[in-house]
Amino acid sequence: MVDGPPGETIKLVILNILMLVAGFAALVKGADMFVEGSASLARRFHVPGLIIGLTIVAMGTSMPEHQHAGAGGEHRRGAAGLQ
Repeated sequence: MVDGPPGETIKLVILNILMLVAGFAALVKGADMFVEGSASLARRFHVPGLIIGLTIVAMGTSMPEHQHAGAGGEHRRGAAGLQ
């Protein structure tokens, strides 16, 4: 709970919601740009569409694991990468 006048609390809640929506929109746009850029680069090298799709899906599914392992290593918790 945020301490302070009720009007100030409402402003902070609205600001947080707006920042959440803006962050989500940026995430979606960034992901779209990543996929489009990767696919166009692969097309330039005449990579078949099936391989492009499978590679993008593989990267998307394994990226959270890589992030988790990296965060564990950053905080000196090597076992976090083994979960």
